[in-house]
Amino acid sequence: MSAIIRVEKYALMQDRRIKVGIEGRNMYELAKELFPICRSITGEGVRETFQILKRQEEDLKVFEIPTGIPIFDWKVPKEWNIRDAYIENESGEKIVDLKKIISMCWVIQFLSIGIFL
Repeated sequence: MSAIIRVEKYALMQDRRIKVGIEGRNMYELAKELFPICRSITGEGVRETFQILKRQEEDLKVFEIPTGIPIFDWKVPKEWNIRDAYIENESGEKIVDLKKIISMCWVIQFLSIGIFL
């Protein structure tokens, strides 16, 4: 009797590992899609992020609040979008590039919390 229970428990563990593995891969793919998006609290990047998240959770409700509307002790700021940002040295070489910084920030964040992808 105990051998049957052990086999059933093992089968349940295997099913759980498969499910977690699939969910983990799905989450990783979602993260790969979201991380490169340049976003702040307003703008196209935020909209793009919510469109992607809405594919995952169809019931997600997204509201746009116009600029200047007071919310508690704060007002919704004007929308702004960064297209490109960099610092060049005297030779015209980019020494700081927003696109590279965004990618590097996510690598550092993952490493700091112990996730190695």
